Amino acid sequence: MVYKIQKNAKEPQKYTEKEMLDDILSFSKKLTLWGSNKVIKKWLAFRKMSQAENKNPTDNLFILEDIIFEIRKDMGQKKSGLKQGDILAFFVNDIREYIPKNKRNN
Repeated sequence: MVYKIQKNAKEPQKYTEKEMLDDILSFSKKLTLWGSNKVIKKWLAFRKMSQAENKNPTDNLFILEDIIFEIRKDMGQKKSGLKQGDILAFFVNDIREYIPKNKRNN
């Protein structure tokens, strides 16, 4: 889903809102059975923030990255060496500009 959203930023209208909602529903269904408690809680925080009126899209990206880190952890991958923004850098070129200075790893 994240990669589809990024691709849509470059090629508008390729990823419709309906497709995105279908992907969110599909992911939610899978989490119900397979997601760890931490992944589920982070996903719920992501969903809640996505629906907030005064949402900051950057905050949502960082929550999404936290979800990815948790899923990787569940699969046996360690986070050591990776910091906030490292996963997001795959699809957001200037993500380092949005990381608070005290959390940057340049």
